[in-house]
Amino acid sequence: LPMEYDFLPNFKMFKSVLPSKYDLLIALDSADFKRLGIEKVENEIINIDHHKSNTDYGTYNIVNPNRPSASFVVYDFLTKNNELISRDIATCIYTGLVSDTEFFIHRGVDDKVFKIAFELVKIGVDPVKVGE
Repeated sequence: LPMEYDFLPNFKMFKSVLPSKYDLLIALDSADFKRLGIEKVENEIINIDHHKSNTDYGTYNIVNPNRPSASFVVYDFLTKNNELISRDIATCIYTGLVSDTEFFIHRGVDDKVFKIAFELVKIGVDPVKVGE
């Protein structure tokens, strides 16, 4: 991740190289496998995306082209499965939402996007910190 996102929880845990052993790869916001920039893997892949051009390359594909960001798809998935969204998770989702929509100026931004942003702020997201 670019250093501009160093405020995100657990930022230092992100790696630019895959570990030699892992069980699962979760790909976010990548329409096709080539965008991941890695060699083909034998492990299972969860592909979470919002691009119409997504090639469904994952073992499991959670793709909704009617959403303006992959983070919206993550939010949908978590809430539909009654998962608790902590402040750290909310901060990551909100950051993805505002970065993918360039702070709410792209097509597809509607009342649902603002409702989610509102819910995330209620959980504890600091919009000023994210926007700096």
